[in-house]
Amino acid sequence: MIPSTYWWYRTASHAAELTAGFYNPTNRDGYSPVFRMLKKHSVTLKLVCYGQEFTSQENDEAFADPEGLTWQVMNAAWDQGLSLCIESALPCPNGEMYSRILNAAKPRDDPDRHHASFFAYRQFPPFLLQRDTSFSELRSFVKCMHAEASQNGEG
Repeated sequence: MIPSTYWWYRTASHAAELTAGFYNPTNRDGYSPVFRMLKKHSVTLKLVCYGQEFTSQENDEAFADPEGLTWQVMNAAWDQGLSLCIESALPCPNGEMYSRILNAAKPRDDPDRHHASFFAYRQFPPFLLQRDTSFSELRSFVKCMHAEASQNGEG
């Protein structure tokens, strides 16, 4: 499992990643060497994504870049030929969150057609137990993840 340590990602040292054991400063890929070793053992990489728990002002103050780190880790995993699982630590209560996950899990403009092999919730989202929740959005999300529908909601 690769944690999303994206605080200070927009600094030269990437101090939070360094503290977590990844030497990934600016202009050096600290993930590919680790992923090369994991590939030798047929590992499926699980990337935990935390979503938008912070405001943009809080991200600016922490020099955070969750999207930048996610893309770097995903691309390094795909470049090494690893299967990738995306785990959401936060529930996805609406279609906007599902769209963000789809855009990360199945990038539309990727010429190599990379995609995440799995998606998981860290814990069962309580909103799924509510009868008035929008199951149509969840159903559409699952169909898109399985390529039974397009990502723009058609099908």
